This record gives sequence, structure tokens and C-alpha cells, in this order.
Amino acid sequence: MDASSSTTSTLSGSMAVNSSFCSYRSPDRFSLSWCGGADAEREAMLMRAAFEGNLLLLKGRDQFQLLLRAGTNMGTMSFQLATLCTYVADKRNCELKRAKLKSQAKVAFMNKDYLSALTLYTSALGTGTSSDDDDVADLLANRSLCWLHLEDGENALTDANASRVLRPCWPKACYRQGSALMLLKDYGRACQLFAEGLKMDPTDVEIQNALREALDLSKKACHSEQEQ
Repeated sequence: MDASSSTTSTLSGSMAVNSSFCSYRSPDRFSLSWCGGADAEREAMLMRAAFEGNLLLLKGRDQFQLLLRAGTNMGTMSFQLATLCTYVADKRNCELKRAKLKSQAKVAFMNKDYLSALTLYTSALGTGTSSDDDDVADLLANRSLCWLHLEDGENALTDANASRVLRPCWPKACYRQGSALMLLKDYGRACQLFAEGLKMDPTDVEIQNALREALDLSKKACHSEQEQ
């Protein structure tokens, strides 16, 4: 669809993400701006779905233009724009809040305040639904590490497993799974998980050392059982 076929009767204006109204300035174009950040392209796809039948133009990272079809109900369109921009603003606020909580959690962890770090990671996971599986997987892996330091193997394994579901080919998730199983003294399964992680990254020294330790403890456990 080209611009000439979609702008017979169009409106123009601008609206910030926190606005609930539109102001129009010319008879042929509507302009919408917001700080889309890294998610601008994804938000553009959302807008395209929201305004099916109209023409959305991407004008750089954070600037969008919407060319409206003749006969568009502007009362409905204004409501849709306000709703969409509120969604984008709320989503952006959630992202900023999540980033702040992650930073605070990292500081708490470095100070060995593992309980506070765990609480902060939990809060970060609760700040709305993230569209980035990698980000959620990272939060879960970090919380799993907090559980490990608090010697809670079950919860550490639960978070590690959830992280692995989101990022199945991530060596760090395998390492967290194996570490949780080590705490639970399930050395055989720990060996399997560490081995899987090494297949993904054969150069990871931390996983190499963990696998070596798991194999050693697994052999000792077998010998102990045989002696009994």
C-alpha cells in the first residue's frame, strides 16, 4: 500500500507517550513520537497490528508517522493511540524499574547479602511481563545462584531449570542446574548437566572444573556404596 492510496483524508499531530489526547496540525499526516529505546522495532510491529489498514512509516529509531485511510473514525483512532502510547509508556517504565532492581541486586550480591539480592531479583522478575526471554533467563540464573549461596538446592534447581527452558543452549543455565544438583548430592545428574554445558562451550574453565569435581565425587559415592 502506498501513501497516495492511504491519505485521501488524513490528520496530523503529535502525542508524547504520557498524553491522553491528540493535536492535529495539517490535513495530510499524523506524527507520533516516543522513546522506544531498544524495543522500538518491536513496538513498530505492535502499532502495525493495532492500525491494520493504515500505513505506518518508521522514521528512525524513535520516530513514527502514521498515514490514515480516508474515512478513519478519529474518535476511535485517538482512543487507540492514547491506549497504545500508555501501554508503551508503562512497558518502558517496567523496563527501567527492572534495570534498577537488577543493578541493586548485583550490588547486594557483591556485598554477599544474598538474601537481599534474591529479594531484588524476585522483584525484578515481577515487574511486568518481559518480551525478552534472555533477560528473564538471566534473572532466573542469578536468583538460582543466590539460592545456592543460601544452600537451598531445591529452589536453586527450580530457577535453573526455568532458566534453561527459556535459553536451552545457554551454558550458564546448564552450569546452574549442575551446581544445584551438586548441592543436592546428585552427582551423576550433575555430571550430565556439566557435560551438556561443555558441549555448548568447550572453553568454559568453570564448567570444566565443576565437571571434574562432580566426576570425582560421583566415583567416591559409588565406592562408598560398594563398601556398604
